[in-house]
Amino acid sequence: MGALNDLIDDFLASLDVEKGYSRNTLDAYARDLADFSAFLEEKGLADISRVDAESVSLFNQRLRSKGVSQNTVARKIACIRSFMKFAFRDSARGSQAVEDVERPRVRRGLPRALPENEVARVIDAMPADTPVRIRDRAMLELLYASGMRASELTGARLSDLNWSEGHIRCVGKGSKSRVVPVGSKALQWLKRYLEEARPALDSGKSDRLFINTRGTPVSRSTLWRVVDKAAAGADPANHVSPHTFRHSFATHLLEHGADLRAVQEMLGHVDISTTQIYTRVTSSRLRSVYEQHHPRARLDNPDE
Repeated sequence: MGALNDLIDDFLASLDVEKGYSRNTLDAYARDLADFSAFLEEKGLADISRVDAESVSLFNQRLRSKGVSQNTVARKIACIRSFMKFAFRDSARGSQAVEDVERPRVRRGLPRALPENEVARVIDAMPADTPVRIRDRAMLELLYASGMRASELTGARLSDLNWSEGHIRCVGKGSKSRVVPVGSKALQWLKRYLEEARPALDSGKSDRLFINTRGTPVSRSTLWRVVDKAAAGADPANHVSPHTFRHSFATHLLEHGADLRAVQEMLGHVDISTTQIYTRVTSSRLRSVYEQHHPRARLDNPDE
């Protein structure tokens, strides 16, 4: 059935060309499959025809013996299952082998969302006294106003902003696009950035919305540093990432009565079950507030 590594290359190429996977996802898949390939070679199973559920199970055990987290193991096995479906797409025996591979359970922790006043503190901690800082403040405002992923924000183009409708077009996973409303405060900062700051940074090299001092697109690592700097200015002990803004965006919408389907659409989730995890966040927060403030939430002495 062909050399294993050639099949891996063909699989990654299909994800890139046919499904439009991001470079980060492709790199992660390549690393996972390289680990699996090395393991199979060590066990003398490097021929794809010898790959079955048992060999995947042995790889699973190897990962666990090395202390790899359950979620990482689940991700690697999911990658291997996808690869096997590709490799065995014309083989009935292979298809059965894929079905026999056990799906490890993923432990889904609650997303971390900041309270509304803390989000405001983090954003307000970014001074807006230079073109770069005005840009940084606009990025923070847009992150919270739209729930965009880091890659979506850094990949946004000037043409994606619709001023008359007050929304932005986001290009997410698999090159799927969606439209997300943007609040008036974020629009005000974007307007200030485009009028005051971007002309000072622009060298005519890029049509991206956010650019650096060289006039080229802002990178994801730059966005992470901006968020980290703002968070440190608000509370040095508080770890905040771009995804924290996304979690906070979704949580606060639901806390204020937003429809779950609407939040799903704005986040770009294919499956609503992914969005439903945010209802657990709001329920846990309601419980915390109730127990803290309701006079009969807890009994000081339950034996009485």
